[in-house]
Amino acid sequence: MRSNCGRTRAFEQRAAAPASVQADNSGFYSKRADRSAVVTGAGDPVADVATGAKSLESVPEGELPKVLQGKSAAERQAYVEQQRAERAALTAQMAGLVGQRDAYIAAEQARQGDAASTDSFDRAVEETLQIQLQ
Repeated sequence: MRSNCGRTRAFEQRAAAPASVQADNSGFYSKRADRSAVVTGAGDPVADVATGAKSLESVPEGELPKVLQGKSAAERQAYVEQQRAERAALTAQMAGLVGQRDAYIAAEQARQGDAASTDSFDRAVEETLQIQLQ
């Protein structure tokens, strides 16, 4: 498995970001097809087993996370399944929260309508993106 140094640094940078940036970042990544890599990074045994990229039996004992080392194959499989289920529940919860946030933002934008400045940076970016997407 890969070193956690890069992942740790990325997590620290995300944690240091303002709350609004964290919310935008979480919303963006939660909509990606491969959400597990976003949450855990590459080389995570739970995500690798869940996607079929690796079998639990193929990972050498020394490369397993400490929590799995010294456990039987059945115990390892049970742990991985428990983690997968917890992650699925958290992913579903995150999707619900992102949906609520998106709906709130859309409602606020509709409410503000013409009252919002057409000279704002956000409006300029939005218009530019709309043109580029066509």
